Amino acid sequence: EVPVITAPGPQSASTDAGANTATLDVTSLGSVTDNSGTTPAITYAIGGTPLAGAYAFPIGVTTVTMDASDGAGNAAVQQSFTVTVTDGEVPVITAPGPQSASTDAGANTATLDVTSLGSVTDNSGTTPAITYAIG
Repeated sequence: EVPVITAPGPQSASTDAGANTATLDVTSLGSVTDNSGTTPAITYAIGGTPLAGAYAFPIGVTTVTMDASDGAGNAAVQQSFTVTVTDGEVPVITAPGPQSASTDAGANTATLDVTSLGSVTDNSGTTPAITYAIG
């Protein structure tokens, strides 16, 4: 008789501070039962790579598979669950210092391109675009 794996429900987390991942240990989630009287160990994996403790899950949805076999070599039906990581950390904009310019010749205005003076950082691993506006 094959062991029976019970997978946990979908898991969710926000990214770790300053990172584009969430470090979670999911290797204690779920359970397995078997008629042998001995509880088989569950093997957790992502894309065939076994998990051993905490794992840095990337932003998005990752599927974790669960396998188990009993002492007689009976393999359980593989189960899986998802881990969804969202980026809850806002980007940080660094504004430039005050800017000054002389008026254009014969005009009462000054032409100045300020759209490359600021900078932005974000934990997501991608650099968001800055929108510049007056008023």
